[in-house]
Amino acid sequence: MFHKIRNFIDESTKYFLECRENVILDNLSLLKKANYCALVVLLLYGCFGAFSFRSSSLTFTYLIFFVLHGMMAFFIRHYNRRKYFSFRMVQRLCMLFVILVMSFILVISIFPFRDRPAIFFSIFIMAIGQIFIFPLWETIAVLTGFEMLFLILSFCMKTLESFSYDWFGSVTAWIISLILAYLVWEIRLREGRIRMALRKNSITDELTGLNNRRSFDEHLKDIFLICAEKREKLAVIMIDIDDFKQFNDTYGHPAGDECLRMIGSFIRDYATEEGIFAARYGGEEIALIVSGQKAEKAVKYANEIAEAISRFSFHSEEKESIRITISLGMAVKIPENGQDYLNILKEADLALYRAKKSGKNRISIYSEKKIDT
Repeated sequence: MFHKIRNFIDESTKYFLECRENVILDNLSLLKKANYCALVVLLLYGCFGAFSFRSSSLTFTYLIFFVLHGMMAFFIRHYNRRKYFSFRMVQRLCMLFVILVMSFILVISIFPFRDRPAIFFSIFIMAIGQIFIFPLWETIAVLTGFEMLFLILSFCMKTLESFSYDWFGSVTAWIISLILAYLVWEIRLREGRIRMALRKNSITDELTGLNNRRSFDEHLKDIFLICAEKREKLAVIMIDIDDFKQFNDTYGHPAGDECLRMIGSFIRDYATEEGIFAARYGGEEIALIVSGQKAEKAVKYANEIAEAISRFSFHSEEKESIRITISLGMAVKIPENGQDYLNILKEADLALYRAKKSGKNRISIYSEKKIDT
């Protein structure tokens, strides 16, 4: 039992780590639609309630929550113009929407008509937990919190007859909502596993196990915008295996593939820290993107990689020991908004060209004035 719970928690954590971008986009899209729907419903029911029930307190309640959802719609529209989205901010906005909706339902279920059973609370507590993608424990905590608050207020504020209807209906709906939350989360985990497997196949280079060129381009574009927004440094390191064509011609392409596989495996294990992204750029070229605080140590990383690979001992089929060296070109800068993200890649490539022309087995760093080798 505890083993299954542990696996479920681990899978949930992995889902949010590997599907974070999808969660952000899905939740933000759902939030915009749900908030506009809430505005329309509040407007229609507010007008209908004002003429039908003639209750100033009920009309005032509709008006307050209409204004709050209008402010949220304005903020969401403004936030949606950003070039990148914060996972934490999107999750907080979605949770704020849930709290606003359930607070509104709580108010109209308790205060205007204390002698009547609550109709909407049971419906909404079953539905609201299934709209957005939250960790299961957050969904359970929010639903349970509102259920407890509803029962306490209903007991204190409503008639005994109304409370007897309310507690039975709401507790039943709460239990159903928890079951639904678990089942929906199971479905999302299964979908996530499929999505992660497909994504891994689409972004991974089969030979080296590194990220492929497509994922490199996507990551560079995204991280360039993020670093420009945060005014953080970004480094691109281009790595090329020296005399690789001659290596292939001498020892054969299978040996060349094994050499790439060996170097790729080392760099894959090296680039496990957050802020370091490694990919096979093409042929015998490998590229690293180093961002944020890690970019300050980009030269150190380049030296460590070059030194480690120079100590590699590759053995041919004839048991001949072959020394492998690499050349590295690097560009480091703080990106500016409006710049082309490909510029830093071109600069790193120019530095790599300089390293190859200067005798190979060395590191060149690009600067606007010159290239330091």
